[in-house]
Amino acid sequence: MLSGEASLTSCAAPVGLFAVGNHLLGEEQDVLALAAAAVLLVLTLTALAMDLDTFRAERAFWPSRTHLLLSIYQMRFFSLQIAWLLVQVVAVITLWQFFTGADAPPSGNGSVTK
Repeated sequence: MLSGEASLTSCAAPVGLFAVGNHLLGEEQDVLALAAAAVLLVLTLTALAMDLDTFRAERAFWPSRTHLLLSIYQMRFFSLQIAWLLVQVVAVITLWQFFTGADAPPSGNGSVTK
């Protein structure tokens, strides 16, 4: 898999900096999981697009982009890539519903209480 490990590693640094910044400023951490899932999803989709662009010269040998990705990732890695993408989409949707739903935790409106 060309992009999965890179996406996971690339997501850790910005999310970690965001969490540290929020902690130092006394801000809430309630949207950190949603932010991490959204960044990871964007990085994965970007990596897929970059893989397609990198191997565009090979496109002439394959009838569709899906077949090109099958060629790049091999069958077992392509199914893992699709599963990874679907899990990320489900995680983002679940977190979005949690934070926007009626059962969402109360927000402190950015105020710090001690």
